[in-house]
Amino acid sequence: MKHIKKYIFGSLLLSGVLGLGACSSAENPSGINERRPVIQNDLDGDIFKREDTKGVLDTETVTDLISDTGNTDTRFGPVSVDQRNPDFVAANSSVINWVDFGVGPQVNTAIVGSEGVVRSIPLPAFPSASTIDSERYYLTLPQTKQIVQVQNLDKHYSVIQNTGSAPMALAVDGNALFWGEQNGCVFTSTTAGLSTRTIACDAGIPTAMAVANNEIFWATTKGSVFRTNMDGDVKKLANAEHVGSDLLVSGNVLYWSDEFSGDFKALKIGADSVLNLSSKLSSISGLTQDANYIYGTSELNGSVSRYDKNTGAVTPLVTRQSSPASIFGDKGHLYWANKNPGSIIKYSK
Repeated sequence: MKHIKKYIFGSLLLSGVLGLGACSSAENPSGINERRPVIQNDLDGDIFKREDTKGVLDTETVTDLISDTGNTDTRFGPVSVDQRNPDFVAANSSVINWVDFGVGPQVNTAIVGSEGVVRSIPLPAFPSASTIDSERYYLTLPQTKQIVQVQNLDKHYSVIQNTGSAPMALAVDGNALFWGEQNGCVFTSTTAGLSTRTIACDAGIPTAMAVANNEIFWATTKGSVFRTNMDGDVKKLANAEHVGSDLLVSGNVLYWSDEFSGDFKALKIGADSVLNLSSKLSSISGLTQDANYIYGTSELNGSVSRYDKNTGAVTPLVTRQSSPASIFGDKGHLYWANKNPGSIIKYSK
């Protein structure tokens, strides 16, 4: 997701969302855009299953590619092919969602256990972060200063937050949604967008966020990692340059990848220094985890690998992928986005 974040920040600078283009006036002396009413984008027609005449051919092509490159593991196969520039893949027990940046952008959806896109929903702007729970897929839209949600099989998106400044990072925990904005503040609300409150401010522009054990963790554009409890008691944990879009919390350890070098890094909460684990995993593009393992994609190497949290052992799972980027894991599967050519891949653990 690193290239997506760079694009978002570049677009925000050009459009003035980061403050460069804000102008005050008699009607708006602060120069800050006013919050807009909640809206919905409703697509005409019912939820549909696209009948793609190239679907059979594309599936056979992917299967041939798997065999030709030695990826003959039957646990590995396509969810959707013929995508243009997919990223932000996330899944629950019902659906698999991702954003295709080459079309619109738009949210595409597949049914768990099936192949092919069953729903496409255009978005009004490019997202900077995503997360998912059992019912909804959430996205931050910095350029329009919105947080939107897409319910599992609805045919529209809904705006659940019109934010005061550009929302950059996002996390969900139970019935609570958390996000960080360009103004350096961290907020929370219900997943329906109600009972919004500020948790903390003056802690940098967030680039990645995670929630665990009633604490919020985030990394900033200036290379710092912070944590706070729900009462806003902010503590700086470490300096960590160029944290990528995925920040993971496992027990008392934080994991992330360097946005530019792709180095795999870790920090034991309470320790003074960051550990560089690039000898274990390197050139990382996306990260996800389960109870025992960290999984990482590498666009540079075209691979997906597994890191054992207990032993430090690394196991390559799949190789010769076409620029695998974002990755998401649940109890039984991994899903990742191949960028060129674009496809969504499922791997059964």
